[in-house]
Amino acid sequence: ADFGAIGDGVADDTAAIQAAINSLASIGGVVHFPAGTYNVNSALSITGSTSGVTLLGANQYSVILMSFVSGVMLTSNISYLHIENLSIYGNKIAPAYWITGYKGIRPNGNLTMTNVSIRYFDVGIEWGGGYYHKYINCTFGFLNTCGNAFNGNNVSLIGSRLTSFNNGFKINGGTGDFVFQSGAIESWSGSAIAQVSGADCAITVQDTYIENNPALNVTGTGLSPMTAAYIVT
Repeated sequence: ADFGAIGDGVADDTAAIQAAINSLASIGGVVHFPAGTYNVNSALSITGSTSGVTLLGANQYSVILMSFVSGVMLTSNISYLHIENLSIYGNKIAPAYWITGYKGIRPNGNLTMTNVSIRYFDVGIEWGGGYYHKYINCTFGFLNTCGNAFNGNNVSLIGSRLTSFNNGFKINGGTGDFVFQSGAIESWSGSAIAQVSGADCAITVQDTYIENNPALNVTGTGLSPMTAAYIVT
């Protein structure tokens, strides 16, 4: 069904997107975002008894733009959320790259993201729950914190890139593995990956290109060795 989103970068598409999401509350399914810029002027929420919803764009030119002042753009309260082929942006106001309080996604269940770009937020992903998170070929850029309050249970970033940020992923315990593999970490000022509280989890950085900072600043007493080639320039 067509729920009337315009995607011209001007119209407020919040109600149309929320209506499309709500239509899947009991059955699950896919919300399609053709190429365009979809303004979101208030928070979106995914709820219901369904175990699976996918937000699917056409390519990187399918953009969801957060245009309201503060808070979380998208909160998911379902067991399984998949996001693919989307660009999710905060509303950057020059010269700052983000506005304090802008948060992109808070998943309270399992999350997979494929070919997703998240930019211009105070916090890109704020952990709410879930047994696993997987990010495949994703880009986190121009963020204060890429991922906050993460539980280290079964989190993997594969072929993904962190660029132009203050802090990467902050981990609050967990007994599983946190793995960053076959990606890139570029241009940051704080910690790329840091366990800041809680029980130790195994942190592995493998086959990852690292540039523009002589110290990776991966911290945590549960830190695994960096097990394969990485490059510092």
